[in-house]
This record gives sequence, structure tokens and C-alpha cells, in this order.
Amino acid sequence: MPRAREVRVTLGADPEFELVRDGDVLYAEDVLRMSTRARIGVDGAGYQLELRPEPGKTSEDLVKNLRKLFKRFKKEHPDLQISVKGSTYPLGGHIHLGYYDESGKAHQLIPSVKLLQMLDEIVGRPSASKNGTARAQHGYANMSAAAPKVYGFEYRTPPATIFCKPHFLELFSRLAQSTFSFYLAHKSAIEEGTMGSISSISEQIKTSVLSVRDKEILREFSSYRLTDENIIQYWA
Repeated sequence: MPRAREVRVTLGADPEFELVRDGDVLYAEDVLRMSTRARIGVDGAGYQLELRPEPGKTSEDLVKNLRKLFKRFKKEHPDLQISVKGSTYPLGGHIHLGYYDESGKAHQLIPSVKLLQMLDEIVGRPSASKNGTARAQHGYANMSAAAPKVYGFEYRTPPATIFCKPHFLELFSRLAQSTFSFYLAHKSAIEEGTMGSISSISEQIKTSVLSVRDKEILREFSSYRLTDENIIQYWA
């Protein structure tokens, strides 16, 4: 019997933020004049600051790589602040889930309805209440929002608020990675419906992943109030 192909799930991100100076939300492209591909750059529309850390193998890697960008931003732009309030511009907290086989080859993936439902149950709905008002107004605060990418796919449902504090990001990105890894390991049974409902599968994953400390972080996140505070204070 041939050996099953090993799959490695990596984590990346390109969160969007509001750029602030002296209490005013700025048009990021006018201030930064950076490309839509730079590590510290702007969103395609030019309104939001967008950070693009190097992907990592673990959630800790992703946090470390994003922290480097926050520190660099603080050094290069000491007069600017970064906010996740999202009352002026829609802010997404996109998570990139990379799908690599043992040879290191990346595989593009169009996520199935059931995979997205699992991610919604474990990551999307627990974070949805922290969407800024502009995101809902512009029609971006939707469940099961995703896009295939050359490395795997991008899960676009989470708000930028999951990037507000390092421990928020570590937890939510780890949950996303664990969900995708579980799906890949049990894909046939999940798609055929022999593992039970999406709700029961999601509860199984959360039970196996969430520690007491993780549950405390979820409670902290749930009680977090969206303000225009400068989140660089948590990162650099």
C-alpha cells in the first residue's frame, strides 16, 4: 500500500489597518506612497495600511514575523498610529493557509463549503462581533469568505481585530491552522458526512486544541472594545 502523502499547513496573513495621525484617519497611499506588494504597504484600494509578514510554520512564527513589521513601522513612522477600529475604512484580518506536500510543492486549493463552515464555526463567528462598522457597511463582513491562492487559500472572514494583540493572533491563527489540518486528515469522512455534523466536528477540534489559557484569551477578545487606540503599543 503506498504511503500517504504528507501535507504541511503554513500560516500567513495580510491584515488591514487604519492609519492615524493626531486622531485623524488618513488615506494610507497619500502618506506611505508604497506599493500594494511591499511588506509594509497599502491595500489595493489605497485606503488602508496593509502589513504582509513572511509566512511561518506555526502561529508563533507568524506572530514573530508580524512583530518585526510593527517594529519597523514604528521606527520609520514615529508620528503615525495604527488602529483596528474600522469606522472609516473596512478592515479585514485575512489568514493565509498554505498547503504544501512533503516535496515542498505548493497546491492551490478552492476550499469546500464544509471546510469553510468549519472555519466559520471555529474562527469566523467567534471573531465576527469585532468587525468595524465600515466593514459591514461595505458588505465585507461575510461568513465563508475565501479566495484560492497559489500557496493554498486565503480565509477572508476574520476582522482585523484578531491582529490587535499578539496573543489574539496566535490563538486565532492556530485555530485556523488546526482546523485546516484536521480537515485534510479527515477530508473524505467530512465531505461524505460520516463524521457527523459540522457543529460536532468543530466542537471536537476546539476541545482538542483549546487550553484553559486559550479560553481566557477568547473571553478577553469577546470583551475587547473597538476604539481608536494605537495598537503598536502591543507589538513594539
